[in-house]
This record gives sequence, structure tokens and C-alpha cells, in this order.
Amino acid sequence: MLEPAKETERGERSVETYDYVIVGAGSSGCVMAERLSRDPRVSVLLVEAGPPDHSMMIHIPRGVMEVANPGSRYLSLYEVQRGGIRGTEIWPKGRVLGGSSSVNGMIYARGFAQDYDAWEAAGCEGWGWKDIGRCYKEMEGHELGEGEWRGGAGPLKISVQHDVNPLMQSTIEAAGQLGVPLVRDINEASEGGVALQTSTTHGGWRMSAARAFIKPARGRKNLTIVTETEAKRLVFDGARAVRVALRDRSGTREVTIGREVILAAGALETPKLLQLSGVGPGKHLQALGIPVVADRENVGRNLREHVLVPLRYQVRGGTFADEYRGLRLPINVLRQLLTGSGPLSYAAHELVAFVKSRPEYDRADGEIGFINAGMRMKANGKMGLQPGHSLTVISYYGRPSSQGHCLIQTADPDKPIDANFLATEEDRRHSIDLVKFIHRLMKQPALSAAEPVYAGPRGDMDFESDDDVLDLIHLLGSSGRHVAGTCRMGSDADSVVDTKLRVRGVQGVRVIDTSIMPDLPTGNTNGPAMVMAWRAAELIA
Repeated sequence: MLEPAKETERGERSVETYDYVIVGAGSSGCVMAERLSRDPRVSVLLVEAGPPDHSMMIHIPRGVMEVANPGSRYLSLYEVQRGGIRGTEIWPKGRVLGGSSSVNGMIYARGFAQDYDAWEAAGCEGWGWKDIGRCYKEMEGHELGEGEWRGGAGPLKISVQHDVNPLMQSTIEAAGQLGVPLVRDINEASEGGVALQTSTTHGGWRMSAARAFIKPARGRKNLTIVTETEAKRLVFDGARAVRVALRDRSGTREVTIGREVILAAGALETPKLLQLSGVGPGKHLQALGIPVVADRENVGRNLREHVLVPLRYQVRGGTFADEYRGLRLPINVLRQLLTGSGPLSYAAHELVAFVKSRPEYDRADGEIGFINAGMRMKANGKMGLQPGHSLTVISYYGRPSSQGHCLIQTADPDKPIDANFLATEEDRRHSIDLVKFIHRLMKQPALSAAEPVYAGPRGDMDFESDDDVLDLIHLLGSSGRHVAGTCRMGSDADSVVDTKLRVRGVQGVRVIDTSIMPDLPTGNTNGPAMVMAWRAAELIA
């Protein structure tokens, strides 16, 4: 159901009322829509600002090279101050049915049990591993089958990379020489491990939140889905949200909220929508001429993001680079279309490791992804293939403590974000140690035949000086596309939402996306965004 609001015989927009209005059809919003619409007694409206997910390039996993690059019609772009890293950069976020799950690298990392237990210890009762681990198990349909904390029959299909060439095997052996063991399921490797990549793919195709949750629910009469429709603000009667103002190609209209509006627009758009609606730092909103509904100082604060550092090592051969050019490319396109197999069916990287950058840490603190081809940034901002053979190694410190903010600067904002990267000594120390760990790994005997040579903008480096490494991180570091934390959940009065995800100071509004995270879990955020919505649906029910 992708129809806009119906018109009356006189051409007026009809009044629409829904029990639940969900703003944002991304990873969390899709799960919420499916779970809530299971009850035929309630009506659900799912609102997405972007278009439907019809493009074949969305569904072919390595189509990510097109759909996730600047210029894609499936992205919103944000100019961000980098804070602790010099200058500004552009952050792309998914703007399509499925949200970022339709344009991401499909890396499936859940975070570790300790991450969620730390949330609960900090006051987020009901969000520890006992509950979240159970929800993951219910949600997953994992290729490895059911385990103690792994699901085998759920709607979210999870696959494991199968093709391993000699270069990837040598990399696995090199990790072992540094004490990082080979594991079967990377999501069980809190003490560190290297594994073939686990991904949100199934049968060689992307398994977005839209495919996993919306496609099976699309025929339900109580679920209405509208795309290319923006939520402009919430309308309050006193402190209760009563309507949502929407804008589509036909103009602006309001829909009535029967029970609740659920904000699942992401960690940048959700706090922006709250602030535009009068929920946020009171003095700041008043200065912009926005009437204050609820003075909530921390709406838009506590922004957390991973600093991704890409390193490229030249090798003699053995990469997948030749599979993406020349005559091999059309052959592999045909192979993908006919069988859903081959190099176009791979997620963003083929091999992954969680590591302790220092042995004394209680759990892995860094994530490393190995791409079996050389990646480079083109002059137009798009990611492309580097000529020749090289191995791209991307990494980030998993639990950054630096806090940025997302505060609107005008009543119709476009550039409200300061990432404040590497603002703490902790973040700088872990990031430096992780880059040095990678360089040691690439010098292990198992990779001697490959003769890796760092091929970045400063040529070969020994990384002996921490200042040199930090300078390199400043030069290459950028968003890991895992922004979170801007509507922090907690039991304290300063938190934006309580542990049932209700926005403090108002009624009828919940937030369910990565903005509620107190801090980042160790790893990518797509899996956590979906499982949080799974858990939230239980709390609402």
C-alpha cells in the first residue's frame, strides 16, 4: 500500500486517524510496523521520506558501491563538523524504504553481552543481555542454525561468507599468529576472534529490514505504508501529541494519532523533528522562535559515532579486484542474476575480526573488516576500485566516549551536527592502538608472500610514532555510519526517553531507533537497531 492520502469528492484531503504513526521506515521502523500490525485490532501508518526500494542495485549486495555513494537518490546527506578531527565531512544516511538497511554494507554485528549489561547497570532496566539476547534469538534466521544465543528460524535471515581465497586464508593465519583465533560465529567472539563475514544477506541478495519485515506484512489491511512523505513536525494539545504534519508531492496534511507516534527516523532526524516540534533545549528553541512544549536539554546531545579508518595494503595478487572489471564483470552480473552467487553477492567485506588492541582489555575493543580489493575515494566523493591488487583494511574503536551534538540552527535546519570526534584521550588511545595492531598483523609471517606495503597518502609507514598514527587518523578517519545516542534512554531525569522509550515531558511519543542508545555497542548498528525495535514492541504490547 503505497498510496497517498485519499481525497474527498470536493478535492479536500480526508482526515486520517491511525492508532500508531511510525515516522521512518528504516531498520527500527520496519520491525515496529510488522510487529504492531500483527494485532488486527490496531491500525498502523508507516511513513518514509524516501522512495520505495525497487532498484535492483539495492538488492544486489555489491550494488552498495552505487546506492551508498553521494549522488544516490536513496540517501540524505549531512554536512558535519568533525570536532576532534579537522574540518567537515558529509554523512550519508538511508532515505528509502528500509532506510540505511537498504544502502549499508550488510555487516551483521550484534555487539557483545557486556555492552547491553552495561546499559542495564547504568539504569536501563530490561535492556540487558538476558532480554536482548533472547530477542536476537527470536529475530534471527541464521545460516549456522540455532545456538544458545543464536536463532535459526526467525524472519531476519543471516548468511556467512563462503568463498575464501588464498589471500583471505593467509590473513586468517596472520591473525592467529597475533593470538586472534578463528571462530565460527563472530558474534560470539567477545574475547576476540576472526571469522568469515556474517551478513544480512540471504540467497545471495540483500536482506534489508524492508525485505525481512515489511514484505511479509504488506498485505495486512491494518498497515498503511506511504513513501516520499516527510514528517515536518508533531502537533501537541498541551503536552500530548495529537497529530503529525506530513508533506508529500500533493502538499501538506495532518494525520491524527490514535494512541502513539513512534519516532524511528534515525539518530539525526529524530532529535531534529522533536526540536522542530518544541521538544528540546528550551532556551535554544526560544532563540529560534520555536514555541517550547517540553524543555528537554539533552535532545540532540550525547551523539556517538565510530571513527572509521581505511588502510590499503598493496599485494602481489590474489584479490577479487579482477572480478569487478573487464569481461569478468558482465559474467559476474549474469551469475548474480541467475544464481545469486559470485562476488557481487558479497557483503561490504569478506573477513572480519574483533580484537583487543591491548591484551589487558576485558573484551574486544576494535572491529576490523578486510575487503579483498583496493578501495579508493574518487575526486567526486564516490568510492571506487583502485587499479592493481591491494587489500583494504577498515577499522574503528568500538566504544567511543566522545560526545557530539545535533542541534538545529534555524527553524528549517540543514546543518545541525558536530561529531566532536576524538575529543577524549580514551578514544585517541584506542584508535592509535588499533591502527598499530593492524600494521603488526600485516607484517606477520603468514602474509610474507603477499608483501603488503601500506599504500596510503603518505606511502610506507612503520607507525612507530603515536603522533604519526594520530595524524594519519586525522587524515583518513571519517564516519563509520553508525551515529547514535542523541535521544538517550535512561532511568535518570536527564535522559530523553525512559526505559519504555517514552519521551519525558510529553505524552503519546516514543523513540525507537539508534538515538536511544546510551552509548554505542561494539560493532555495527543495523542489528542492534532491529533488535531494539523487537524488544520495544514487547514493551508496547
